[in-house]
Amino acid sequence: VYEWVRREDIPPGAKILTSRYVYDFKTNERNEILRYKARVVVRGFEQREGLEYGETFSATVRATSVRVVLSLAARERMKLHQFDVEQAFLTASVGSEVIYVRPPPGQERPGYVWRLKKALYGLKQASRLFQKHFNDILTKDIGMERLKEDASIYVMKRVRPNGQTVKLIACV
Repeated sequence: VYEWVRREDIPPGAKILTSRYVYDFKTNERNEILRYKARVVVRGFEQREGLEYGETFSATVRATSVRVVLSLAARERMKLHQFDVEQAFLTASVGSEVIYVRPPPGQERPGYVWRLKKALYGLKQASRLFQKHFNDILTKDIGMERLKEDASIYVMKRVRPNGQTVKLIACV
């Protein structure tokens, strides 16, 4: 997720963002605590547009598109599945962007900071980086096509050796 970098190796004028822990817990239906969670987040409000981040837009599927896909699935008796990507932003590389972060309290190392390799929660561009990463998986690795009409819908149609047609539609 990050690599340690000596402060003296950071170019002059480069912004070093701060970070902190966010604590939470998961509960069950009886409101009993199942587990505690801690997440490191970057304080993205410190980022400067054009320097620490560029484009931040990431598309989300339109409600009307979801209704169309659901009606299509009902008409064609397709199976529906819903899932969540655990720690989604941590799967996305920051690519060529250079982002320096001061580790949260308790994780500091004198004279060193982090250079991020993966997107962390709180970065202004984190959702865009994840969307690009997920788009590459769906289109390049799996072979799905992105719709022009709604950039958050991916489709794939294959014919099995037995002649049966299989359709996959993903709303992201």
